[in-house]
This record gives sequence, C-alpha cells and structure tokens, in this order.
Amino acid sequence: MRFPQYATCVLGLFACGLSGPPAAAQLAHTQLLGFLAQPPLHARIAGADAAVIADIDAVATGRIRLGQVVPIFGITGAGDLLVKRAPTNPPPLVPGERALLLLKGSRSPYVLAGAYDDILKITGSEMEARWVGAVADLRRALAGPAEMAASYLAWVYLAWLDQPESDLRRAAILGLGDRRAAFHPLSVNLIESLVRAASDPALDFGLRRVAAFVAGRSVADQPALSAGWPQIRRDLDRLNVELQN
Repeated sequence: MRFPQYATCVLGLFACGLSGPPAAAQLAHTQLLGFLAQPPLHARIAGADAAVIADIDAVATGRIRLGQVVPIFGITGAGDLLVKRAPTNPPPLVPGERALLLLKGSRSPYVLAGAYDDILKITGSEMEARWVGAVADLRRALAGPAEMAASYLAWVYLAWLDQPESDLRRAAILGLGDRRAAFHPLSVNLIESLVRAASDPALDFGLRRVAAFVAGRSVADQPALSAGWPQIRRDLDRLNVELQN
C-alpha cells in the first residue's frame, strides 16, 4: 500500500508493523479518501500468486535471498527462495529481518507483489502465527463461491475488529473501507463494530478517525439507517466532536 505521506508502513501489510495514519489533526477529509483509495489487504492477496513469511538472508543487487520460509499459499516446501528486485529501487529489507511477503510468479525467483510499502515486518512467534492465520483466512474467503465471498470477507474483518491486536484491527478497518467490495454498503453490525473501534482509546488516534470516517460514510450511503438505528447517529456525532480535538 503506497501511502507514505500519511502512514509509514500501513500494512508494512501491512503493519506494516501496521503503523497507522498520523494524528487526527493531520488527516483531512481528502486525505482520508486518498488513504482509503489504496488497495486493501484482500485486494492485494487476490493479486498475489503466493504468500510466505521468511527470514531475509541476503539483499544483493537484483536479488533477495529468503531463508526459513513458512509458506502460506502458492508455494509448497520450505526451501530457500529468491526474489527479484529492481537494482535502482531497493525494498526496505535488511538481512536478519523476518517479513510477510506477497509474491508474483510460479517459481523462484519470484517478484514482490504490490508496493514495497506493503511489507510487514514480523516480530515474534505470536505475530507470525497470527498473520499466517489471517492471510489464510482471507485467501479462503477469496477462493470460495462468488456469492459467499463478500459475506465471508466481511465476517473475517468483523472477527478481526474484536481482537486485541492492533495490527489485525488496522487491517480490518482499512479492508472495510473498500467501497468497491461487495459487502458494501456495510451492515449495521459492521458499522457498530467500527464505532466501537473508533471509541476505543487504546487504538491509535489516527486510526480511530479512519474507523469513524468509514462508519459515517456507510451511514450516509444508507439514509434509512439513521432513522432505524438512531444510536448509531448519536455515536457518530459524539465521535465527530471527540476525534476533532
């Protein structure tokens, strides 16, 4: 996801360790729109041929050597892999790091899928297990029948919003912000979950603004929601005041 002027590595997948958008005062309405216009995680996974978590063993001109590979999809076996890189545009990877990588190609050497800003640095076994499962969940949703994929994707993101880990919650908020996805307009339970995230002081302040923005935009797309669920409107009005401070 290329959005360096507003986020240092938003999903750097990913997480980039998803570092989110900056303070609320720095995110104007048009900036939020631009931020949410970037490809969400499910779109990036759909455009990749493979995903792995691997050690960065060496970064040389034109090549990155990966070791200790954990395949998530698209690759069998766990041997060393090579990834091609442009000599004039090196990715933000250094030997000794471990990262989640989306790849294009049918065999080694692969190429990195998407922008370099999409690279998620993995820190610790718990984070690794979390992202192996997260990517696999989205991959299964995308591989299912078309009539089920949208509800499955929304269900995955809804589950992530209720997790304590901020990296999954970031991915969920940005994913639910994809208005091109078939799960739009968002259902009441998805909007309520976004409102809860936006109300959580433990979440990054800038990301709380994104959650409130996504929820408010979906309510605006569905005028009947304000009449049928007035508490949502009251919560959004409260957040509008709270998150402008």
